[in-house]
Amino acid sequence: MQLKVYKHVPPHLFIDGAIYFVSCSTYRKLKIFDSADKKKLLLDTISAIIKKYGCDLHAWVVLDNHYHLLFQAKNARAIPSVFQKIHGGSSFEINRIDNVRGRKVWYNYWDECVRDERDYYNKLNYIHLNSVKHGYAEKPEDYEFSSYRAYLEANGEEWLSDILARYPVSELLRNDR
Repeated sequence: MQLKVYKHVPPHLFIDGAIYFVSCSTYRKLKIFDSADKKKLLLDTISAIIKKYGCDLHAWVVLDNHYHLLFQAKNARAIPSVFQKIHGGSSFEINRIDNVRGRKVWYNYWDECVRDERDYYNKLNYIHLNSVKHGYAEKPEDYEFSSYRAYLEANGEEWLSDILARYPVSELLRNDR
């Protein structure tokens, strides 16, 4: 019996030093990360694995059934391993917490290389507005599991407002995984 090999569509691009925007969804969009403790566990796992693989995390948001990251990959060929470790580690821990053995937690991840400055800031704004889009907060600064507060503290409200005005994301907010 011959196994059929499927290519990832769109194909993954592995470019060392590139900045990647990644979306990850839970299996069947189940709201598995439905508490602050579970979101913190996932964010801690993401941070540890990203650091372990020498990537620089630029922005993030963690919601009940998906997350988005913006990061720079020094060794892009390691990206599949990064998400295998994030998803494997978080699945094991979340299933332990929920006392559910063997539950499938993650569906897949989608990545794309950031093309230019406009694309970078569009995706940064998309990440920061994702909690508002999905009804977790009225303002991005009200949501704990996003990098928005770190940007607010580091750059100020004026800078964030300027970036949002210069690089609007309305077209991106319509199509969320």
